[in-house]
Amino acid sequence: MPKGRVTIPLDFHLNRQEAQCLKLGFIPRMMEQKWFAYFEADTLFEHRSWTGFCISQVHFVPDGEGLRATHAEVNRTLGQYSCTDDREDQRLITERIQQLAHMSYEDRKQEDPFVSGLKQALVPNSLGNPEVVKGLLDPYFMAILQKRVALSKPKQEGLLDAYKEEARLNTLVAKAFAGEDPDYPVIGTWHSPVNLGAAAIGGFDLDPDYYADENLFCILTEGLAGVSMKVTEMAKDFEQDPDGDLKRDLLPKLGEVLHFVSSVLMGTQSVFFPGRSLKTFTYIPTKES
Repeated sequence: MPKGRVTIPLDFHLNRQEAQCLKLGFIPRMMEQKWFAYFEADTLFEHRSWTGFCISQVHFVPDGEGLRATHAEVNRTLGQYSCTDDREDQRLITERIQQLAHMSYEDRKQEDPFVSGLKQALVPNSLGNPEVVKGLLDPYFMAILQKRVALSKPKQEGLLDAYKEEARLNTLVAKAFAGEDPDYPVIGTWHSPVNLGAAAIGGFDLDPDYYADENLFCILTEGLAGVSMKVTEMAKDFEQDPDGDLKRDLLPKLGEVLHFVSSVLMGTQSVFFPGRSLKTFTYIPTKES
């Protein structure tokens, strides 16, 4: 507390439970929580969480099983605290102490959503981790291309097995993102028909009226089937391009589709692909690009 300060009289009582709660103080866990407080020697010290400046020291005396506030020393140093109204500070201090005295354990332990999300993304196989999502989608994209290769063979050798593998991987990915696979932790409430379901309907060009009442697994299997059709279409267009080069022309475009599908499933398509949906991806022959 700097030398520039005033003393403000206080007179209110806290019962035993309120006093015990107040003595726990408060540690801010997110940016919008602006106060840090701790209790020591019958005094509550209140600091601004962003600057660390001590704004008030609220003094108490024992009162039965509880405490009684007697006065507070309040910062009046320009540049550290802007309030200069003693009555207003008296009101604000009383309100803050009442909040602390009735704050639940859960409220004290509330975690910054960003920190919670980061922790969740670091859980093994978390669907908040882009590498995990890519690891699920890569085999599915490969299965689609293998099916296309089988279709192009003279006797379509291996086509049935290719169809089965694609269907298996479609189900595996859809179950994971629908929250039906315990090996893949989901991201909070994102994995629901209202959130991810709506993103998949829009991103994968599904009929919103037809899928309005469908469950998330159904929406995702249909959306992934649409992805299969798009990848197959692009591969077919590439095959008809006499000047096309696999590494130069097709694979980068399919990589963009893979990134788009990942973004839809993770809810980041509005950031990475604003205004786009699956139908906007095409294979453009080299001579026309």
